[in-house]
Amino acid sequence: MVIWTVLQRVNADGYGNTIKTVLKAPRQFKGYRTENPIDAEIITLCEIEAEKWARGEMPPTLEPYAPTLPYFYFDGGNGHNWFREVWR
Repeated sequence: MVIWTVLQRVNADGYGNTIKTVLKAPRQFKGYRTENPIDAEIITLCEIEAEKWARGEMPPTLEPYAPTLPYFYFDGGNGHNWFREVWR
């Protein structure tokens, strides 16, 4: 769902017009640490979701973590992320 947060921002005004621009925006997405690596499975998952986006598919929703569309922001705690349209 994090990749869909990025992809929805690309489609929206004010966040950037490319995936790279959205990802590199100041204070938006933290870089990964060695204890949380970007591995082949994560890369494949992101590629699959980006292909869905390119075909015009809609982002998923998931109760209670991302119950509505769009979601441009997320924060987390206790092992879960919550996705929403506005920053709290």
